[in-house]
Amino acid sequence: MVTALARRADPNLGALSHPAVLERWAHRAKRVTDGLRKDRRRLEKQVADQQHKAVADLAEADDAYAMGCAMEVIASRLREDLRSQVYLRLQQSEKRAARISRLIEAANRVARNEPRLARPVADVCLVHTATCVAAARGDSCAACVPELISRLNAILIAPAPRAPISGQLKPGTNATGTPAKPTARPVVPRLAGPGQSASARWLPTGDRIRTGTVRAAWQVAVTRDDVNRRRCPIPDGTILPSHETRRLRLYFEHLSAATRPQNVTLRQVGGRWQLEGVRWPASLQPGLLVDFTWRTDSTTMTAVTKPLRRPERIDGTEFRHEFDRQVVTRELEPDGDPRHATGPVSVERWVLRTLRILGHLCPQGTATLAEDALVRNCQSLGMPDRMTGQVNDATTNLIKAGRIRKVRGGRDSYGGLWYPARSGDSLVDLIRYQPTVEVLKPQSLAKMGAPAPRSAHQVHGFIRRLPAGAHASDRQMELYEEAVQAAELANRSLDPNRFTFVNKHRREATRGGH
Repeated sequence: MVTALARRADPNLGALSHPAVLERWAHRAKRVTDGLRKDRRRLEKQVADQQHKAVADLAEADDAYAMGCAMEVIASRLREDLRSQVYLRLQQSEKRAARISRLIEAANRVARNEPRLARPVADVCLVHTATCVAAARGDSCAACVPELISRLNAILIAPAPRAPISGQLKPGTNATGTPAKPTARPVVPRLAGPGQSASARWLPTGDRIRTGTVRAAWQVAVTRDDVNRRRCPIPDGTILPSHETRRLRLYFEHLSAATRPQNVTLRQVGGRWQLEGVRWPASLQPGLLVDFTWRTDSTTMTAVTKPLRRPERIDGTEFRHEFDRQVVTRELEPDGDPRHATGPVSVERWVLRTLRILGHLCPQGTATLAEDALVRNCQSLGMPDRMTGQVNDATTNLIKAGRIRKVRGGRDSYGGLWYPARSGDSLVDLIRYQPTVEVLKPQSLAKMGAPAPRSAHQVHGFIRRLPAGAHASDRQMELYEEAVQAAELANRSLDPNRFTFVNKHRREATRGGH
């Protein structure tokens, strides 16, 4: 019917505008237009092949195609108008108005009483509304509720930001350096099993990555897998459309030096957000903590490692930057994987490796396994069956050597290990591995990036990196252009959001200089 009307010189569209057939008309309009377009192209080819008798047919096809396009536009406009009328009628419904009023009142009450819950709910709903096909059509999102709850749970159960464990604390102080309040009973920590400790966490100095403009800050304890796969995990709780991809420039600062910027990609893989294409510095040890900062309306991101005032040596490996003790216990294998060893491998080595990889960790990096599960865990990592009978003797030798020790702990009803045991836990013998920690002499100021004593001297103009949120002034950009014109600097584009120009000047002597 639509095709026949399109071929008429003056079609009557009144019948098609009836609500009973309007949706069908709009649905068929594009298919009809495509068919008329094919007829037109076929006749154009015939005319091009000198078949003059097809000229009249081509003119008729042109008219039909133009009319079909017009009918398609009319159909879409009438359908939108019909939907608007239906929407207005629904809005004017007293029952609907009362229901909406009650929902708004309930939402406002939740926002007042539970502000920490209201904000992530609002963020999740905002992202969903922008990407949901049903919401775009004005349909109900009832089928989307399980997905929304899943996203909200990922935010609410994400590990809270905590201070890095990077050195020994002063007596009487807590992790922030402030005087610790005396407590009657210390809290017994639950030991974290394999996969239960996150290598990435949000920092309290910034926000989580979410829609809108925020200054996001997070910390990553680098693992070997991250280095090998050239990726960087993002903590749970990121709120962005799942299909979104961002191309960013990463500026890495390690060992008091900035590396060349690199191109990375932010995307979701397997339900988790991560940075791909990260070229970690070759001198970066597994377990080091890297702080990332990103203003989400910018395409630049910074990554920084922080030096320790007093370096530490963990089982013979020296760390001069802040590190995560749990990740170091998992990742630091001085002798490598026994399965790939060229010579004979001792049972003691298998026991130590099993404790470090599968043991339940405490914040200080100590790894613990139940004694009755030690053999089974060794076998799961590839220990040959012929060695299992020697595990008890190897454990005794390691205890005598001071490499591990046997303690009495607790096991809860879910199989979790606790040390020391809590009231109500079933007692169990535990095998504990504790890293050997040596605190070294403080690093010199020069090694930590502080200026050494110097004499007075002339300083040439140079480019300086700006801290996050700073902006170069117009005057400094003018001085930079003047320096380039005077051939004092090589000409290159200067981003005023990231760099500024320091004009040439004389630097005075510092203490110890001349």
